[in-house]
Amino acid sequence: MSPVSSNAFKVVSRSLKEALPDILVAPMLMIANTDTRWYWDLTPNIFRVCPMRMVSSDMARIHGVNERLAIDNYLELIRFYRQIIVHAQQDL
Repeated sequence: MSPVSSNAFKVVSRSLKEALPDILVAPMLMIANTDTRWYWDLTPNIFRVCPMRMVSSDMARIHGVNERLAIDNYLELIRFYRQIIVHAQQDL
């Protein structure tokens, strides 16, 4: 588990709120290991974040035929990743 009291989580949370002001930020359990296993020994702050907006019909396309997201959501993702880079260099 990664500490939500850490500066790293504050950077993620702040960046999310700035890029997508109408969302709530809350930690959750992620059971997929993805590539994080390579970082366990480097930091206790491993946060898996990809703020995609989806409707129920999008769920059937994840990792499948015709996988896509809306252009507006793509622009939000770019804003989020830009913010996280800016805040990480300022706050960590």
